[in-house]
Amino acid sequence: MTNIAFIGLGNMGAGMCKNLAKSGLNVKAFDLNGNAVKNVCQVGAIAADTIADAVANVEIIVSM
Repeated sequence: MTNIAFIGLGNMGAGMCKNLAKSGLNVKAFDLNGNAVKNVCQVGAIAADTIADAVANVEIIVSM
């Protein structure tokens, strides 16, 4: 399965991250706004505490 890091969960990034997580992909999410991370985790994304944590062992990195 593809592992994705998603950095930046603002107006555009949150929706994109949610769609990836809903499709069943492994998505690690990071944003400076903790509430934004909680929001995407409700649909299956995995919270990353740091950017380094988000990008560890992933094949794709998306930055918004």
